[in-house]
Amino acid sequence: MNNIVAQPKDAQKTPSKPATPNTPSTPSSSSSSNRKVSSKTPTRSTVPTLPQTPRLPQTGQLNWPIPLLALAGLTLFVWGRAEQKKGE
Repeated sequence: MNNIVAQPKDAQKTPSKPATPNTPSTPSSSSSSNRKVSSKTPTRSTVPTLPQTPRLPQTGQLNWPIPLLALAGLTLFVWGRAEQKKGE
């Protein structure tokens, strides 16, 4: 009844990734020696960065229902055990 014919999709050329990532050019040492930087002022490269706290991936997941649902489940579990003990 139906005659199915398989044909290849149109091939789309995907851009290839470069072998080395593009990095911004850094100033040469001669131009940096012309600038006078105070030793008391930290330069951008010496400023320590704070470690990132572990976070959930940004998927739109909300964290506030987790403890609420855990507490509700624990409450129902304890209530069910109490009712079961009362029935014995």
